[in-house]
Amino acid sequence: MQPANDSTPRRLRVAGVFSSGLFEYDSTWIYVSMETASEFAGNNHAASVMSVQVNDVDNVKQVSADVSKTLGNSYTIIAYPNGAGVSFATLTNTFTPTAGQAGLRVFNATGGATGLDVFVTASGAPLAAATITNALTGTASSFVSVPAGSEQIRVTTTGLTTVLLDLGSQTLSAGQNATLVIAPPAAGSTTLRAFLVPGC
Repeated sequence: MQPANDSTPRRLRVAGVFSSGLFEYDSTWIYVSMETASEFAGNNHAASVMSVQVNDVDNVKQVSADVSKTLGNSYTIIAYPNGAGVSFATLTNTFTPTAGQAGLRVFNATGGATGLDVFVTASGAPLAAATITNALTGTASSFVSVPAGSEQIRVTTTGLTTVLLDLGSQTLSAGQNATLVIAPPAAGSTTLRAFLVPGC
């Protein structure tokens, strides 16, 4: 196994095999103990993402409130559609952007089978290297520092430069974090939606 943030391969013992039913996950994801994951990520035994699934969609607001109360204010909770139900993702808000820049992360709530790349550029600039790459459905990217000010944000399928969604010019504030939530198309549409949420 090779962690995404490290070029050193590591050996792990396979204790069991599971199937989520989604090829994208089954072919690339593993479950490990919190201790092992923390060692690989170097984050001192802290979870950076936690997902919660509810059985009754009518309880979404109450479960969200309960999770927020339990975890405190340094987390963002995202409720998103997952098949016939609603899932929750709890994201930590602990990131300090580089001085003079803004922090940005992406949460892919599309339910799509392919990853998404996000480009943050000057208005009208050509797409070169993606700012955030391969954001998979139901997951959040790590925060990255991006230029503060008015920046164009565009979303593509991972590895491609055909724009799926252009958010146009968005204002990113120096020293402040924002989460870009990419949502599935509205009923009757094929265009993805996105919400840039400042302060989290």
